[in-house]
Amino acid sequence: MAKIWVDAGHGGSDSGAVNGSRYEKTDALNLAMEVKRQFAQQGQEVVMTRETDVFLELAERTNIENENHCDLSISIHRNSGVSSASGVEIWLHHTAPVAYESWAAEIVNGLSALGFVDRGVKKGYRGDATLDYAVNRDTNSPSMLIEIGFITSDVDNAIFDPNQDKIAAAIVMGCLDFLHLPYTAPEVSAVPAEPDPVSDTSQVDTLTAQLAAVTAQLATVTSERDSALALLSNIKNMIL
Repeated sequence: MAKIWVDAGHGGSDSGAVNGSRYEKTDALNLAMEVKRQFAQQGQEVVMTRETDVFLELAERTNIENENHCDLSISIHRNSGVSSASGVEIWLHHTAPVAYESWAAEIVNGLSALGFVDRGVKKGYRGDATLDYAVNRDTNSPSMLIEIGFITSDVDNAIFDPNQDKIAAAIVMGCLDFLHLPYTAPEVSAVPAEPDPVSDTSQVDTLTAQLAAVTAQLATVTSERDSALALLSNIKNMIL
């Protein structure tokens, strides 16, 4: 069993990127909780930095990872920019080895398969390759910061919203593969097949029998009606 540190970016008074009434802190938390659920489903232990809308300093977040001696660290975020900007990218420590790059590339490939633009695996800090994000600088385990689409992109939001289970699965599969742990695909409940109205002869036979019974009843009613009308006619002729 591995111990995975999952960080939902921002929170509380720190909304992160904003698009109208949509906040990065909310998207990050919702996805982080799904990632937690799927890791647990795979039998792994998950250490969360937050599970509610609360603010945590960066040092508080990384201290949680350090104190729990985690095997892997992932921080979940969403990007922002001009409305035309879109895609997923992953940030690693500026000295991250090739094995980490392969780990990140596998996850990016899984996410791009859902329709996101592949913006690649990057090292360091945006604008300065010699600096690092806190999640990569101050944690002790292999780490990454994942930017899952642009919150300012309608295209990315249209992929993000209905596919959070698939996004989480891509992250979980990539992490377990990096740790050389097996991934078990969740069972999908089979949907019962509807009977073929033509080939289901038992149903046809039943309906045919019911139709014959109704036809016989109608014939009996019709015969009785005709007899009654004839009797009434005879009585009328006798009276007149």
